[in-house]
Amino acid sequence: MATVPKNRDIANAWISYILGELYSEWPRRLDFNAMDVGKATGTEARWEDETLFDDMIRWLQNNGYILVGQEGDDWSVYGVELTEKGYLLLGSKPESLSEPLGDKMKEAAKVGAAEAGKSVVSNLVGMLMTAGVAYLKG
Repeated sequence: MATVPKNRDIANAWISYILGELYSEWPRRLDFNAMDVGKATGTEARWEDETLFDDMIRWLQNNGYILVGQEGDDWSVYGVELTEKGYLLLGSKPESLSEPLGDKMKEAAKVGAAEAGKSVVSNLVGMLMTAGVAYLKG
C-alpha cells in the first residue's frame, strides 16, 4: 500500500513546481491553480487541495519569494511573478548543485511528492530557505 504524502511533502513539490516555472520563464508573470499544479506534480492533498494551495501561495508571498497580481475565486492566482529576492535565490548555485537552484527545482517538481522524489524536493526547498536566511543576513 502506498504511503499518502504529508501536506509538507505536497507543498514542497508545489513550491518546486511554481518557483521552477517562474524562474524558467522570468521575467514573465504566470498564472497557477490548485488543480493544475497538483496534476503537474502528480500530487494531491489528502484533504482540501485548495486550502493547502492558498496557504502555500500566501506563505511564498509573505516570505518575499513571489508577488501575486490577483487571487481568483477558483483557487487560482494570476500574474504571479518572482520578487528580486526570489530571482536571486533561485539563480544561486549552491556547491552541491551543478546548475542554478531554480532549474533544479523545475526538474525535481516532475517527480512531485512521490516516495522517490520526496527527499530531493525537500532538500531543494531546504536549500532555498537556507539561501533566504543568508540573503536576510546580507
